[in-house]
Amino acid sequence: YKRKLKSLEVQEEARKEALVQSGISSADEFSIPLAVISATGFLALPYDQLQRMHEGNRDEHRLRFFDSIGRLQDEQSNGLRLISLSYQHSVTPQTSLVGKSG
Repeated sequence: YKRKLKSLEVQEEARKEALVQSGISSADEFSIPLAVISATGFLALPYDQLQRMHEGNRDEHRLRFFDSIGRLQDEQSNGLRLISLSYQHSVTPQTSLVGKSG
């Protein structure tokens, strides 16, 4: 009986470990690719191009896409730095991104 119980405990631990490993490996993949543009490129965009941010800039080959954390970390180890910039709440046709504060 004790051997059977020990065997079941070992099997349960192996199942849990496999589940954890599966979760870790699936967490490395983004469910939606991360699209990035250089800060210089972002700040140089006219307002009309900001409004078509993703599709327009994808078609113009300004965006880089990352589908996994590992690939992103590889690029970061080669000097890539990420910051978050948003045009949705801070820009109107009458304002400028360059020199705008707060």
